[in-house]
Amino acid sequence: ALAMRRPGRAAGGFRIRDVDEKGRETWRAERGLFGAAGIALALLSAATSIEPEWDRVLLLSTAQQ
Repeated sequence: ALAMRRPGRAAGGFRIRDVDEKGRETWRAERGLFGAAGIALALLSAATSIEPEWDRVLLLSTAQQ
């Protein structure tokens, strides 16, 4: 993820791959969970030993019993 960062482009240097109205692949800025914010959450989760709880809201994981 860090290798794909392009400083000065989009939010935090991260863009997402998208398809335009003509079916062509494009790259666009996205600040939400699919863009820079999502990358930040994923990197934070990978860098710490604390199990993330934010992913349960998106139904990406379930609570361990």
